[in-house]
Amino acid sequence: NGILHRDLKPENILCIEDAKTKQIDVKVADFGIAKKVGRARATSTCGSPGYVAPEVIRGDEYDAAVDMFSLGAI
Repeated sequence: NGILHRDLKPENILCIEDAKTKQIDVKVADFGIAKKVGRARATSTCGSPGYVAPEVIRGDEYDAAVDMFSLGAI
């Protein structure tokens, strides 16, 4: 959707069980530092150190791949 969350970590992943069906819905929370970028790239250094991608730490431009890195770290 062209949105970078930029702070994916276990505390921001919510698992909610439906009492009737016993299915678990996964929700992403805390979009406080999220950014709508479309096809553009971001440059701000932000996120939780244990889960942030190397390009963010280096101060390079980055895209949605940084959120995928964070999911892998989780």
